[in-house]
Amino acid sequence: MIILNGATHLLEHLILFRGTEKMTGSRLANAIEKSRCLFYGWTNTDWTDFVITLPSEYLDLDWKIHADMLFRSNFSAQAMG
Repeated sequence: MIILNGATHLLEHLILFRGTEKMTGSRLANAIEKSRCLFYGWTNTDWTDFVITLPSEYLDLDWKIHADMLFRSNFSAQAMG
């Protein structure tokens, strides 16, 4: 098994700062801040965790953000440029 040291950390930063197809990284950060959420990611050798802690009335926002990050992360050439 080949371990790519740092690959999961790179993935974390690409998602957190580049955003998704639906939300830019700054729009994502603004939505989280506006709803009084705490959002962070951390990495291990071969996985990345994203954690959102928020008031229960914003649970729907949490589901939307996590689903968007999982299925629509913005790794396009334009976003990387």
